[in-house]
Amino acid sequence: MSSNKPPSRDPDGAMMYVACSRCRKIIDVKPGNLGSISHTYCDECFKIVMREAEEFRKSRKKDS
Repeated sequence: MSSNKPPSRDPDGAMMYVACSRCRKIIDVKPGNLGSISHTYCDECFKIVMREAEEFRKSRKKDS
């Protein structure tokens, strides 16, 4: 899903939203506790975070 607007809830059960912890985009909806939310990274933010981590790792190597 590419919208920041939460999808409608499943009328037959409680739903949990999965959102990107960086940009807050709703990534998925799955069965879970009513109104709960879990966090991960969307594909775009994951690439950014991995690039930043690699740059940080390289800068730490230079300092040693």
